[in-house]
This record gives sequence, C-alpha cells and structure tokens, in this order.
Amino acid sequence: MQIFLLTLLIFGLTDASVISLPLSSSIDAENGTIGTTAVELDGETCKKAECNFGNLVADSVRYGYLEDHSTGENVLVLLQGKNFKGVIEQGTELTEKDLANGFSKQSDLVIIKELKGKLIRDVLEKSVEKYTQKDGSPDFLQVSGGFFEFDLSVETGKRLTSAQLMSFETESSIEITDKGTYSVITTEDFFKTNFQSEKSDSLETTDIASLEKYIAKHKIVYPAIDERIILHNIEAAPEGNNALTLQKSTFLIGIMILLQKCILSSA
Repeated sequence: MQIFLLTLLIFGLTDASVISLPLSSSIDAENGTIGTTAVELDGETCKKAECNFGNLVADSVRYGYLEDHSTGENVLVLLQGKNFKGVIEQGTELTEKDLANGFSKQSDLVIIKELKGKLIRDVLEKSVEKYTQKDGSPDFLQVSGGFFEFDLSVETGKRLTSAQLMSFETESSIEITDKGTYSVITTEDFFKTNFQSEKSDSLETTDIASLEKYIAKHKIVYPAIDERIILHNIEAAPEGNNALTLQKSTFLIGIMILLQKCILSSA
C-alpha cells in the first residue's frame, strides 16, 4: 500500500485519495474564488497527527519549488502543525480569506541545502517529545516528501523508528541517515529556532502564497491522509493536562508540608 501511495506522491506530488469529484468547479476571479475543496480540510488535528490540510499545504510548497526550479532533487518539506487551525467544509469554494483563516500566521519560506540528516532526525524526535494524547505536541510537524514513524511507548529521544525520504532516482524511499545531507524547505521561524547555525536561502514566497498558487492551478483539491506520519502506541503517551496538573499539585503539596515543618520547628 505504501509503495502505491509513494508512486503517486512522487509523480503527482499531491494526495493519493480516490474520490468522487464535483461535476464542476466555480472559478470566479471577480468574487475572489480560487478553487474548490472536494473534501473537508482539517487544520484542527495538525498538532496531534498527520492532517489533510497540513498535507495540502506541504505538498503545495514542495510542488511550487520543484515546478519553479526543475532540479529533480529530493526535497523534504517540514511545517509546524501549530501553524494550522480550523476546519473548511467539503465543497467550499475557496477564497483567499478562507485559506488565510486556516493559518495561525503567514510565514516566509526558506530552503536549507546539504542539511545533515542528524539535525533532521533531531527535530523529528523533538516533534513528539512533549506529545500527549489530549493535545498532541506543540512541536508536531507536517511533511511532504517523506514518511516518518514513531513509537510513543519508548523514552523521549528514541521514539523515531523510521525516517524515509522520497527519491526520484530510485522511485522509492530512502532512509535519512545521520551522515547524509538533504534539502529541506521550512518556514523562516522554524529555521531560526532549529537550524540557525546552517545556511538558508529565501524562496521569496510564503506558505499561504504557495497554497493559493497551487489551488488556483489545480482548481479542485482533495487531500487525503496517506500514512506519511505513523504514530505507534499512542495510548502509552501521557493523557494530557491532567497529568501535568497532578505533577504540579504534588510538587506544591510537598512545598507546603516542608514549610509547615519549618514553621513548627522554629516555634
């Protein structure tokens, strides 16, 4: 199944869903309509799991870069799930406002070439370090051009079990190794936080602009969940805020007991 999806992703650069598309799409420049979504676009779950809106945006960024540069290079796109929000209903005729409302903010895009695989694997580990069943992770990533697997039952720092990059040369996927070097497209903010010691080049565009351009060209979009990110043993992750609250409460109780002992001993 993954080989089939991989072939579609390499050559189509978009989602691998097979659905019944609308018979027509109203593309009306006068009222600001860019295109139509044939499926619900989910930006709410992008901090917890692979989400189809995250896939759509990441694919649009990757597609735009490869179309503009025609290099045939293997490019990995990493975008923060926390940058996406909301839900756009199936059948919506998409406007610039609809798309902008799906983002927490607009972000400039950069490309980092010859990035060490070790740094990529490190940010992937970080993406699930604070993962909880209720809230996911503030560092969770959405991806285009790769497939990642994590095991949430093991200790942090060792949860990444597989990191694969889609390869044009082999028409399959290759393992991202610590010593290998790779091209990564991400937002400028993410670059500054995680790769600031590396060299980057501006793509002179943004995530929202890339998405608008992609939808305007393809008219109808229907992104799917196609196992780019697989999370094993989610039930082993902490439940969420309750666990953190319990830890804080236990700590405060300990402080209170200690203070009480100090007061009694000094009386």
